[in-house]
Amino acid sequence: MAERDNMQNLKIEEEIRCRRCGRLLMKGHVRLVEVKCPKCGFIQVIASQAANK
Repeated sequence: MAERDNMQNLKIEEEIRCRRCGRLLMKGHVRLVEVKCPKCGFIQVIASQAANK
C-alpha cells in the first residue's frame, strides 16, 4: 500500500506522443516498446539511447 502511495506522488515528465497525430500515448521512461495509437492506428517503435547499446 505504501508503494502505491509513493507511485502516485511521483511526477513523470516524459510524455510519449504519436508521431502522426500527436495523441498522448503514455508517460514514463521507456527502454524499448512498440505501441499502436488508438486514435489513428499508427504503429511506432520507441527506444531509448540505453536500449540501443
